[in-house]
Amino acid sequence: MSLLARGLDFPQIAKQGIPVDTGRRHLRDAMTALGATNATHTIALAIGHQLLPADTAISQE
Repeated sequence: MSLLARGLDFPQIAKQGIPVDTGRRHLRDAMTALGATNATHTIALAIGHQLLPADTAISQE
C-alpha cells in the first residue's frame, strides 16, 4: 500500500516485482479489513491506524 500511497498505479507497481493481481488483492483485503470504501480511504485509514507511516504519502521529489 505504501507504493499506492506514493502515487504509483498497479502497472508501475508491477515493474517493481509485485504482480498487478497481487497488488489488487492486497488492496481489496486491506479495504475489507479497514472498512474502507476506496483506495484513498484505505490509505488514509491505514495512516490513521499507524499501519503506514504518516509521511508515506508525502512526495519525495
